[in-house]
Amino acid sequence: MRTESSIKNITTGILLQIVTVVFGFIARKVFVSYMGIELLGINGLLSNVISMLSLVELGVGTAIFYSLYKPLAEKDYNQVHAIMNLYEKLYRYIAIAVLILGVLITPFLKYFVNTTISMSYVKLIYFIFVIDSALSYILTYRRNILLADQKMHIFNRLSVLYSIGCSIAQIAIIIITKNYVLYLVIKIVLVLIQNLQIYRITNKKYPYLNETLKEPLKKEIKNDIIKNTKALLVINIAAYFVFGTDNILLSYFLGVSIVGIYSNYSIIVSTIEGLISRIFQGIQASFGNFLLEESLDKAYEIFNVLYFVNFWISTFCSVSLIVLLNPFIEIVFGEDMLFSIVTIFFIVYNFYIKSMTSSVEVVKNGAGLYSPYPFAKYWSIVEGVLNLVASIILVKYFKLGALGVFAGTTISRLVTLIIDPFNVHRYIFKTSIKNYFFKYIGYTSILFVITGLVIFITKVIAFNNLFVEFIFKGICCIIIPNTIILLLFFRSKEFKYLIGKFNIQNKLLKKFNR
Repeated sequence: MRTESSIKNITTGILLQIVTVVFGFIARKVFVSYMGIELLGINGLLSNVISMLSLVELGVGTAIFYSLYKPLAEKDYNQVHAIMNLYEKLYRYIAIAVLILGVLITPFLKYFVNTTISMSYVKLIYFIFVIDSALSYILTYRRNILLADQKMHIFNRLSVLYSIGCSIAQIAIIIITKNYVLYLVIKIVLVLIQNLQIYRITNKKYPYLNETLKEPLKKEIKNDIIKNTKALLVINIAAYFVFGTDNILLSYFLGVSIVGIYSNYSIIVSTIEGLISRIFQGIQASFGNFLLEESLDKAYEIFNVLYFVNFWISTFCSVSLIVLLNPFIEIVFGEDMLFSIVTIFFIVYNFYIKSMTSSVEVVKNGAGLYSPYPFAKYWSIVEGVLNLVASIILVKYFKLGALGVFAGTTISRLVTLIIDPFNVHRYIFKTSIKNYFFKYIGYTSILFVITGLVIFITKVIAFNNLFVEFIFKGICCIIIPNTIILLLFFRSKEFKYLIGKFNIQNKLLKKFNR
């Protein structure tokens, strides 16, 4: 059952991501052609500012999400109802808080939005972003019961339809009206419709959610939510300073046009991150259930398989990004939209560091491990502060430009790389992190060797036609990394386990397609 649910969730998640990236790039190309790079930069910058507003969520959603695993597994529907009732109330307050805080920030926009576009127009756009963010908390909490109940595929299927519809509508608006405000408003309308549809689906699947609350939330569940929320607040704030400030720093020091150029790279990298995230999110609920019902030894065995899969996917994607990013940007957006290869390396390496934590995140979130020990939270703060300080120093004093911002992120991530894996091994698996650490060094070394080999081959064999060269590089990125990894690991326990699971995949897919 767990395997079948995971396959359904992963399959639909991948489909959603593919649809999102295809239509997203068409929309982006149209946007740049009709609206210009500066407005694209504004879009990326304000998205970062809005991410800051989401900090008022406090990590409540994640903490409550984890608390659903056990009562759903035990079919304790009264407690599920109590948890979802708390979810609804808190998200209503959060929506109001986002709206108020968003309005209060408005006068300060001029200090970090470095643009020639009218500030009054920027404020109008920003206010639409704020409304969009606030409304995103209305009804959206209902999707999380689907995710916690291993039914993410239901949400993914619905999201595919709305993603296509939204992209087509936005493209049509840009071409016909060239109205950016209307472009933003149509997204809000369609997201609200999607949330209403999810609300209707969950009402049908979980009818007890509409009944009168029969019993209050258990004290131990409430205490766990409060404890995890406190830890997640600190972690989320730190995460914002690591991943959410790049566009703000680029805008302040280098101008909003640089943000627009970076956004072309960011959307590609974020899309790949989203794809990987959906793969592992599809497993998360099943792993959370697994931890409740199976032994730690068996769970640790599965984790090592996930870690190997994590490495394979991350390596393949990282090599492909380093080799293909600039050629792709040049083909789609033009030569004047390119970063240097050194800058690309840091962007991609930051992606690799983050991506390689996916298997750890599955375990951490599946187990609800957010506050095992205070130092974990404090290290998150160190990471956030270090990123901000290092980026500012490298940009302002070393004059490294955009490279300095991304190198600052790399420095902060390397310093705190070991914290989450350490916590997972110590507090969940009750074992040493030594094996994980040595594997990480080995996996990363393989990444560098493969990257160097692919770059060498694609430099030696060159073509005069940019498109043909891109195709050749793409073929090399597919064949070389996967062949080397296969040759190195085909006798490993992890690979043999995957082959064993693959043998039952066809049966599961047949059931899925009924």
